[in-house]
Amino acid sequence: MATLDVYSVNEKISCIENLEASALEREAALIAKDLKTYILNNFSVDGFQAKILDRTSSDTFKEMGTAISNAFLNRYTIKAEPSSRVKCPKVTITVSISFEF
Repeated sequence: MATLDVYSVNEKISCIENLEASALEREAALIAKDLKTYILNNFSVDGFQAKILDRTSSDTFKEMGTAISNAFLNRYTIKAEPSSRVKCPKVTITVSISFEF
């Protein structure tokens, strides 16, 4: 199991982005349903990271899980970046809207 770091999170994001539509929908549903469990099932966390996950409210996980799930389903750009909390990647979702006339 991959460790919860920027590299591994970006690798997982890339894998999800390359799934076929039905598999992507299943993965997005898992993320939206329970982001904390999804993280724990897909990444190895250390003691510090476990404390952060335990201290995060279920409402926050629900909000973040819904946002990440929607971003995958809408094919928005998602990437993990280093954060001030060195052991916890920051996930950024970029929404690009372009119009042609």
